[in-house]
Amino acid sequence: CWVCLGFLVVKGKHADGKKFTAYFVEEEIDGDRKTVLDWDATVGWGEMGLSELVQSKPRKETLIRCNLSKKPIHDLEFGEDQYSGYILSDPENGDFTFAFVPLSSDRNQTLDRQLRRILDYGVGIRTIPVKENVPVTLRVRFGDDKGGGKVFEIVNLEHETWVRP
Repeated sequence: CWVCLGFLVVKGKHADGKKFTAYFVEEEIDGDRKTVLDWDATVGWGEMGLSELVQSKPRKETLIRCNLSKKPIHDLEFGEDQYSGYILSDPENGDFTFAFVPLSSDRNQTLDRQLRRILDYGVGIRTIPVKENVPVTLRVRFGDDKGGGKVFEIVNLEHETWVRP
């Protein structure tokens, strides 16, 4: 993992049995290369957590770290507009919500292809299993111009994983 992706992941359990994941990156500090804890990725920092996102339903774009999954049943149509649906989940407490990419623009179709690629969704003749609960960093907002503003919209993929490249 360290060589190919540029970070190290350490997984374990606390004394109470709760799972944790710590991310370490290499940085230059005072002219030396050192391995340091990536605090934002380790604590899953975002502008808000998934449960707060679901409760507050922000209309402005919000940075979140979450796990991403996709099932065919979540692709929807509202009138003539198509939406590619995803499940966003919190690995710590099991909270989840649904979010969509409206496929009405070239930009959003590219975004949808990026998210599908991360999950190996629709790759080949199902020789590659679809990934689930893949860590990603996204920008999302509640509502959109279409669909009645009743769903979360994935606005941007900031980066794969929780570690900022």
